[in-house]
Amino acid sequence: MVSEPSDGLILRSPAMTQVYATARCLASSNVSVLVYGESGVGKSWLAERIQTRSPFVRVDCNAIPAELFSSELFGYMPNAFTGASSKRKVGLLEAANHGTILFDEINELSLENQVLLLHFLQNRTIIPIGGLESRKIETRVISTAGRDPRQLIKEGAFRQDLYYRLCVSRIYIPPLRERREDVPDLIDYFIQKYAEEYGIEREQIQLTPEQMERLTALDWMGNIREVENFTQQLCFWGDTPEGVEECIRQVSHSIQCEDLSSPRPSAPSHKPLKEALRDFETSYLRTVLDQTPDLHTAALELGISLRTLNKKRTELGLTRHGGLD
Repeated sequence: MVSEPSDGLILRSPAMTQVYATARCLASSNVSVLVYGESGVGKSWLAERIQTRSPFVRVDCNAIPAELFSSELFGYMPNAFTGASSKRKVGLLEAANHGTILFDEINELSLENQVLLLHFLQNRTIIPIGGLESRKIETRVISTAGRDPRQLIKEGAFRQDLYYRLCVSRIYIPPLRERREDVPDLIDYFIQKYAEEYGIEREQIQLTPEQMERLTALDWMGNIREVENFTQQLCFWGDTPEGVEECIRQVSHSIQCEDLSSPRPSAPSHKPLKEALRDFETSYLRTVLDQTPDLHTAALELGISLRTLNKKRTELGLTRHGGLD
């Protein structure tokens, strides 16, 4: 269960208390879950604790080349294509049969590969590349995303129909700067972890209340990952009061420089009317194309001829419909 993580990391902010409560409910279910938030907030950590069914297969969506995604997902038969092995390759979905599959950073998938995943989620069957027979797959799907998929949908970077298949329930993990009360717990947790790893006594690393207050006030734009990096340095160099202070000085300076280099809000700027109209037309046509079964129906709903629709698709780069040319 998620209320008492086996690794001892328990965060007590109201936001994380709610996250843990939601995760506890989901851990005993089989619904699809989407966990999203900034990089480093602990999305994968939480997702792995929601799953309770084995086997558990993790798919790093930003680590698989786009052109290899289908063969990795569905597997392939012997010698199915040039360069394929002479032995059958079991795909990731089949490997997760009767268990759980985690799509980590699913927002990194190309639109073409999102279509492949959508087709699986619609019928829960796979056909290995080069194969003829479909295979029924029963697996729970959990996903993580580094950005709110609803915003990505507005930008045309994520399919709305895929979002609804993946997101029966969703969990948002806020950044540390919105739950600063979790920073001391994280620092204590990682000091304990790395003190053991480096073979030093936990008592050798001492932070005064004033130092902890200074650390809690930092923005930690890298979130938990940045806190972990800091405590590693602390355990390596901070066995003296002077060493602790130097580590704090360095991380404070580093975060301040990150803050100064980040984009500042500026006066709102507006696109030229022609460009804004083109963006609207592109977004509207993409929505209609995604929500209609074929181009003829789309043309009827738009009140234009099929020839005009095809011309518009070419002009606006919308040369695919429902994943098919």
